[in-house]
Amino acid sequence: MEPKRIISILVFILLIAIVLPELPKELTDDAPAPIDNETYPPALMSTPDDNETGATDTKPGWWKHSGHSTVTYSRDNESDSSLSTEDYDIDIRIMLDGQDAATFPGPSFVSGSEVNISYMVINSGSSGLIDVCVTDDNFGDIGECDSLSANESITFEHVLTVQEGNFSSTGRVSGISENSLQMCSDQSQIYYSGVSGYEEIPEFPSVFLPVSLLIALAFVFGRKKI
Repeated sequence: MEPKRIISILVFILLIAIVLPELPKELTDDAPAPIDNETYPPALMSTPDDNETGATDTKPGWWKHSGHSTVTYSRDNESDSSLSTEDYDIDIRIMLDGQDAATFPGPSFVSGSEVNISYMVINSGSSGLIDVCVTDDNFGDIGECDSLSANESITFEHVLTVQEGNFSSTGRVSGISENSLQMCSDQSQIYYSGVSGYEEIPEFPSVFLPVSLLIALAFVFGRKKI
């Protein structure tokens, strides 16, 4: 081979050796290029993985990537509670024959008589309620309602046979918010007493004696005038 041809080949190889390292990495290497963290947001920060075969772009640092990304946002419990506007609440009001019985000693009834107890349930919140249930400590299960809209009310009835003495009981209601499935509840105390029917009518001696005395005085004064 001629010396000139050999020299030309060596010069060509030397030029390639000098120029090739200066070419941009995007043209020579598929590895991502590091960039500063002021230009790109933290969402582009790569994290190391434990995969033994992890690619170079799993190294810690800021990297520029080609392609499409999907970002998913989530709120913690505190943020959710601060943004929530749901208001759920329930109230119960109990009446005995239409009378308020929430304070001691409550109304009195003749023993042996029947008294109607009304349990009024009110959805006082802004969302609907489901599985509404009313119970009484003394009388057990009172009633149930599958759903109750906001500001809607429903009344359950129970018939009580009054016994002599002083009595109290507690009515309870519970419901579940149809949106958040959170439970709400309320309760109300009732008081009442049963008295003997004879106490309402004065006993015979207490009426007879004054009347007899008046008749006797009238008879005596009447005879004196004669």
